Amino acid sequence: MIAAELMSIAVQLLMEIPTVTVLSKIDKADRENIDRLILDIEYLKDSLRKEGGGVIKDLPLEISEIIEVLRGSLRIVKVSATKGIGFDQLYDLIHETFCTCGDLT
Repeated sequence: MIAAELMSIAVQLLMEIPTVTVLSKIDKADRENIDRLILDIEYLKDSLRKEGGGVIKDLPLEISEIIEVLRGSLRIVKVSATKGIGFDQLYDLIHETFCTCGDLT
């Protein structure tokens, strides 16, 4: 999830194009925990800290700091192709991203 957010931010900044971040296979995940990890950056950081130390485990914590600064209005859509979950939100976000009529939120 952290990598997806960072990649989305990087593409937006480098290529100056809008992006939509999608988390797939949501039917396989603990949805309540995923929602909290996405919405609450402090909960995400606490979860990363509990994972232990070391360079590999410290890197996501450092990246989460960058994401917190650059995130802005980044929204992550959660989908499941097998269960058909989240596609209405995905289509709405894609429409909103490319709509020239203004913010549709």
